[in-house]
Amino acid sequence: LFSEENIHNYIEPWFKMMETPLEKSSMRFYGKDNSEFIDEEIVGIKEYCKNRESALLEQLNHIEE
Repeated sequence: LFSEENIHNYIEPWFKMMETPLEKSSMRFYGKDNSEFIDEEIVGIKEYCKNRESALLEQLNHIEE
């Protein structure tokens, strides 16, 4: 469920769908193009998801103790 491939297959279409609305929202509320910031945030979310499996397993191991 938390494999990198499963996460990627879920997240990529979502980012593609949300790219334009995020950019328009940025222009509306901040009056400028924040696409670089949005891209950095997307990279951060992907990194979080990539490492989520090992973090979850570590947390589960602590529950058993």
